[in-house]
Amino acid sequence: MDNELSYEQLVSGFINSTTNNQMELTAVIKGLEHLKSTGNVSDNIIVYTDSIYVKSNIEHWIKKWLTNGWKKSNNKEVKNRYIFRFIVFFIL
Repeated sequence: MDNELSYEQLVSGFINSTTNNQMELTAVIKGLEHLKSTGNVSDNIIVYTDSIYVKSNIEHWIKKWLTNGWKKSNNKEVKNRYIFRFIVFFIL
């Protein structure tokens, strides 16, 4: 931990007619966009979230969906895939 760079910034926002899951994903994107705009992007970014939806989808599913053309195992399209695509831009 002695050599780690620490950066913390409060970022907030509001979007009409949206779901909780969409806002949780948007929060991740806004945080990553902010890091990029300030030049604080590195290969080791840790996103802290209390959202199981965000955590499990990014850690376990996003690469599979990308490989499968944004389709789930039941061949249905991934909900909020347009938001996940923005996250892929930053993490892959």
